[in-house]
Amino acid sequence: MTGYVEFEFDLPGALLVRLIEVLDGLGAVPLNTTNLAAIPEEQGVYQLFLDDQLVYIGKTDADAGLHKRLSRHARKVMHRVGLDPARVSFKAVRVFVFTAVDLESDLIRHYGGVRAIDWNGSGFGSNDPGRERDTTRVDPRNFDAKFLGSTSIGRWRSPSIRMRPRRARSHG
Repeated sequence: MTGYVEFEFDLPGALLVRLIEVLDGLGAVPLNTTNLAAIPEEQGVYQLFLDDQLVYIGKTDADAGLHKRLSRHARKVMHRVGLDPARVSFKAVRVFVFTAVDLESDLIRHYGGVRAIDWNGSGFGSNDPGRERDTTRVDPRNFDAKFLGSTSIGRWRSPSIRMRPRRARSHG
């Protein structure tokens, strides 16, 4: 039929392509309070780098925006043994239009997958359950095994990533 064509625009694909261009063209800055002061409390995506190596990709929504999420990560990094906060930097992009697409997963896939990005899938994310985090057994590749929390010092039995269980409290 002439004068008619069906057109389906790949909005998620176009968004991802453009977002990758923006992220790759953006310079990373140190993850510190000075730089975080300029970050709005808006939805978006971000990347964390350790010694200029991409180690984490995350996303935020309007409830927990970029500023809050990155500040949480900065606090976490500050309280880790063996991890100088000056080694950690970030890139952040406010995304005005979020579609039903999962940008975080698409970005992780684009940059090599969870296995190529050290802190994704390793327990680093601020939405991971933190209850008794410092007393559980963790995989040696886990973020919490690589960089002990400052509250973890003295709890390790050995370098084999086994922690002492907490004693049961008696009530009564």
